[in-house]
Parts: sequence; C-alpha cells; structure tokens
Amino acid sequence: MQKNGIKEEALLELLRASPQEGLREIIRIYGGTVKSLCTNVLSGFSEADIEEATADCFVAFWQSLNRITVKVSLKSYLLGVARNCALDKMKKLIKHKQSITYEELELGIELDMSDMVSQNINTQIVQETLSSMPSLEREIFLRRYYRYEKIKSIASQMNLEAKQVENKLYRYKAKLRKALMERGVIL
Repeated sequence: MQKNGIKEEALLELLRASPQEGLREIIRIYGGTVKSLCTNVLSGFSEADIEEATADCFVAFWQSLNRITVKVSLKSYLLGVARNCALDKMKKLIKHKQSITYEELELGIELDMSDMVSQNINTQIVQETLSSMPSLEREIFLRRYYRYEKIKSIASQMNLEAKQVENKLYRYKAKLRKALMERGVIL
C-alpha cells in the first residue's frame, strides 16, 4: 500500500531503522486520520482529551512496533490501535464522570482478549465474519463501529435514509453476534 509516495513496507523499515524519523513520518501521513477517529469516538469530550488520546495512540503504536509485520496494513493496524486507545480514554473519562451518557459505546459483545492467543483467534474470526458481509453493509458497519461516524453522516454520504442505516446496523449486529457464537467466540 502506498500513501503520499511512500510504501508501507518502506515506512516499516524506516520505523525500525530510525524510530523517531519513522514515527514522525507516520504522524505526518496518518495523524489527521487518527485524530479524526479519536474525535469521533470522544465526541462530546474536550479537545485536550482528544489530543491526549491521539498522542497515546502513537505512543502505543510505537511500543508495539516489534509486533507489526509486512502482511499487516500499517494504516489498519494504526487505526486499530487508535480505536482501542480512544475507547480506553473514553472508559476512563466516563468512569471519572459517571453522569455523562453516550450512545452505542460498543457492540455489546465482550470478547476474551486477555491473552495473545485468544486475541489473535478472536480477531481473525471477527475479520472473517466482517469480510463475508455484503460490501454496503460492511462499509456502514465499519464506519459506525470502527470509525465512530454518526448515523446521519453515514446516511448522507451513502445516499441512504438514517432509518435505513439504523436498520442495517441492527440486523448486522445480530448476524455478527450469531456468527461469532457459531465460530466459538464466547459472548
């Protein structure tokens, strides 16, 4: 994959050879996307909280550098790290401010991610299940639950009614939950 003329394999080599320079380049290329994801997840929280979550994402990414392989898209990996960091930040903020309400924090699916083996197996099952979705539903699902875009925004960008988006999300959450249970993931 290529972004701004730099192949991800080259970025990975740069990260390993010169971590500071590589991280600077990763931030230059993907910083806006990571901040956008953190902004979506932490909608309603302060700009300082969003900035802190964004910074935490890049720190966590850098700390996990030795686990990244060429087979994995750096952007996808980074956005996964960003999503987890933003959710962790949200949970800490909510724990601190119990009076704040939020809509649809997660899918309502609790996966056992306590050890690396179960994490890899569960991640693979979720990815396979998502890749089996029809492209329209998968796009809606990923926009909502991985990029935390608002339903109205998804609807307008995809020329759908908000109610159609909500219905598709509801049906596919149920299908995903069933598929996960059939594949051995304990919910």
